[in-house]
This record gives sequence, structure tokens and C-alpha cells, in this order.
Amino acid sequence: GTDLVRTDALPSCGADALERLVAALRRRAEDGVLPPELPALYAHFSKSDPALLARILGAGRGAAGDVLPAPLARALYGERLAMSASRLEQFNACPFRHFVTYGLRAAERPESRERPADLGAFYHEALCAVFRRAQAEGLSPRSLTPAQQQSLLDAVLPEVIAAHHDGVLLGNERLRAVLFLLVETLRHSVAAIVRQLAAGAFEPAGAEVRFGEGCAFPPIELEAADGTRALLYGVIDRIDRAGDVVRVVDYKTGGRALDFAAILDGLELQLPLYLLAATGGGGTAGGMYYMPIRVPPVQDGRDVEAALAEAFRLRGLTLSEPRVLALSDAAFARGEAAQSSVVYGLSRLKKDGSLRGALAEAPEFSALLQAAKRRAAASLEGMMAGVAAASPVEGACGYCPYRSVCRFDARLPLCRTRRRRKLSQRAFFEEV
Repeated sequence: GTDLVRTDALPSCGADALERLVAALRRRAEDGVLPPELPALYAHFSKSDPALLARILGAGRGAAGDVLPAPLARALYGERLAMSASRLEQFNACPFRHFVTYGLRAAERPESRERPADLGAFYHEALCAVFRRAQAEGLSPRSLTPAQQQSLLDAVLPEVIAAHHDGVLLGNERLRAVLFLLVETLRHSVAAIVRQLAAGAFEPAGAEVRFGEGCAFPPIELEAADGTRALLYGVIDRIDRAGDVVRVVDYKTGGRALDFAAILDGLELQLPLYLLAATGGGGTAGGMYYMPIRVPPVQDGRDVEAALAEAFRLRGLTLSEPRVLALSDAAFARGEAAQSSVVYGLSRLKKDGSLRGALAEAPEFSALLQAAKRRAAASLEGMMAGVAAASPVEGACGYCPYRSVCRFDARLPLCRTRRRRKLSQRAFFEEV
């Protein structure tokens, strides 16, 4: 090509030549333009490294059809499988990322710095410590006064801060400023949890509760259609109990609503599987919720307490039985409270007083839990069948550490992310 005739236009090294080749091939694929340097680069690599050239051209055609031989998949993942809900979700979000993480066991190099994803771990550790300390001191979390809440935070935070990433949050002025905001969020979060508990009859039965072999709750046994078996284990952020009624709460720093389509597609299995585990030894599944852990900006003139109650409201699914509603939010269930529950995303219609929101009857709740378990088993079967395609669902590539090795590039014609579908609650229950 003419661009390669000039000395200053020649690649400076093999890596530079490779980058130019990939850029030229991409331009050819996207714009239909033949870059002048492409023929010379193509000729060079076809002679010097034809195998590398073949791999590059193969990547340009996409990587959606990658399947490992089943014996190799079993050799990589093992015969005695221990599974987690997050691993199942990762497989369904992108099989290739699952393959690299759990098959090749690749891992990012540890860095002594605080990342946004680490903040969630800090909140989990602190909230768990607060309510365990309250129970150790014989205090009911439902009736903690503001002074007791602050006292508990003062008691547990020094140890939590010191243990979190070896005290990284104390490393410099910027991180100490971040820590101040984290503590403020924790203070509001603890107050919100106490308000939610005080509205009904639920008591925390445990924080950071493990289920699995030798744990408080037994593992969930998965069996795929091909006979593959696995034991599912995990850690539940919080389990609440009122009599025989059980609910699970999962803390989320970004906030999240229950996505029914994501349950069917295996992208959000934690909540239903955690509730299944928590009721495995008996008990009525009363609810499963995400609790946002964040303090929103409050607009001028708005009631601060109302804004905070709305921000921390539990989001999920509640069993529609009257006794469960009364155990959850007694005043709202009796019709004595405002139009909306302080605990859940439920509201009361003004005309007839009926409730609307994320409610499910007992048969629907049971169908949802079993649908999640079936999806988990189907995911297990896909893993062991060797599915390892770089076929991410929408949004899966945003924080993936393996973007530089997966050969997936959404700008290439045959590389397309899988669309996330939407499904209403009614459509979901009709399907399951």
C-alpha cells in the first residue's frame, strides 16, 4: 500500500503492525472502505504468522458459537459441583466470562484500592455487625432508639473500617471524605430498617446467613436433565421471621426492582433461590425484597423523612395473605396508615380500598420459586454441556474484566449482545 512506502508510515514493531491490521480490518468491516495499508499488512501476516491471521479473521466473524467438548467441561468444572446463585447468573449473562472465571480460573491482579463495587461489601459488613451486636446485647432491632442506633454504629464501625481492605478507607483525605458519606448512609439505613421492622411483627432471624453443607440451612440440590447434580450454597444478607412466616432481604447499593423476565432468563436468581433456601427447613415464604442502600438528594421544600422512607422502601414481592400483610405493616393492613406502605411498594386504591403492587398468592409464589430452581438446573446443564460462547446479554460487558480476551466486539457485524426482554408480573405468572 502507498501508506507503507514512506519510512515514517511503516509500523515501528510487530505489535504496532498487529494493531494497524486489526484497525484496518475493522474499518473494512464497518465502513466498507479498503484502507490503503490493508493489502500489505495482510500479505505480511499471511507469510509471517498465518495462524495468528486466521485467529484474527475468525474473531471478526464473531465468537457466538463456542462450545467446549462435554468431557473437557467436566474436567474443568469437576464432577462434584458446588454452585452459587451469582455463578449461575454470570453464566446466563455471558457463558464466556463464566468459562474464564470458573474453568480457566483467571482472576484480576489484586490492587490495594477501593473500587465502587467494594462499597457494597462495606455496607454489608457494617449492617451485619450492627444487628449482630444488637442481638448480642439483648436489644430488639424493632425498638432501637436513635441513641441506641448511634451507639451500636459507634461500637462496630472502628473494627469494620479497620478490617475492610486493611483499612484502605483511612488511607488519605479523599478516602476519609468518602468514609464520612458511607457512615452517613449507614446511619440512615439502620434507621430505615428499624422503621420497617417496627411497622410490623418481623424480627431479624439472622444476618449474613449461610446455607450449604454444615450451615444454618441445607444446600439446594440441583439436578439437570442430563443427570448432572450440584449443591447450591450462598450467603443471605438478612432473614426476617414472624412466627412461621419468613422473608429475605438483599441489600443493593444501586437499588433494584424485581425483574420477572430476568428470573426466567436466569439473570436474577438470588432472591428466589435465597428464599427457597431459607424456607427449606419449613416456614411460609412471605416475601423477598431488595433494599436500596443509598441516601438520595432531597429537593427543597420536600419532607425529608418522607423522602428517606420512599428511598429505602423494600422492593420485591409480598405474599398477598392478609395475615402476612398485617405482620409486615400492621397500620397499613388495617387501613389506618397513609395510601402507601412505609415498608413496601404497595398502595391502596381510594375507591374500593383494594391493594395494588407486587403481590402474589401462595400458588404463584410457589410457582416462582420452582421456576427459579428449574432455570438454575438448566443453567447447570448448559455449563456441563460446554457452552462457553462470548454471547453477552445487554449490559454484561460494562464491568467485565475479560473484555480484552473474549474476542467480542459489538461493532463487528456478527457480534451482537442479547437483548433483555421485559415481562409484566401478570405475563410472568401466566408463563410459569
